[in-house]
Amino acid sequence: EKANATAKALDMSLQYNFVTPLTSMVVTKPETEDATASSLIADKLTEEQRQQAEKAQIMGTSYLSQMTPMRSYLSQMTPMSSSGIP
Repeated sequence: EKANATAKALDMSLQYNFVTPLTSMVVTKPETEDATASSLIADKLTEEQRQQAEKAQIMGTSYLSQMTPMRSYLSQMTPMSSSGIP
């Protein structure tokens, strides 16, 4: 049962292009011939950082949806000519 749920989550994340703890990965710098060069590992977000980023994304989406009626209204207005007369 758990294996099926895991496989389904993986398939859905690939299909809809979203990242979950199951599908996240660590990106490293390619190995070089220089023995002193060390690989860099990307930092993974903490749960708190992830939630903050998610809230910020939701807030941005909410702001844009509130601005849509204003954009619609402004696009219907007659533009002014260079003389200032519509």
